[in-house]
Amino acid sequence: LVVGPSGRGKSTTAVALARAGLTLYADDVALICPDTLRPFAFPRPVKLNAASRAMLRAHGLRVPDRVR
Repeated sequence: LVVGPSGRGKSTTAVALARAGLTLYADDVALICPDTLRPFAFPRPVKLNAASRAMLRAHGLRVPDRVR
């Protein structure tokens, strides 16, 4: 779970981690089951601005411009 104020790089970090093999469950909203601590995800497109895309490209991660 990555928590922080808007514009701090949470989505960029999540995409980089997903590209590295971890599972991305949700962007913005995920509920956690108190019994199992598993997420209930509500999938939606991850939003990356131009600066985030450029930073990911600099690390060899390609995110198509038309894909969110």
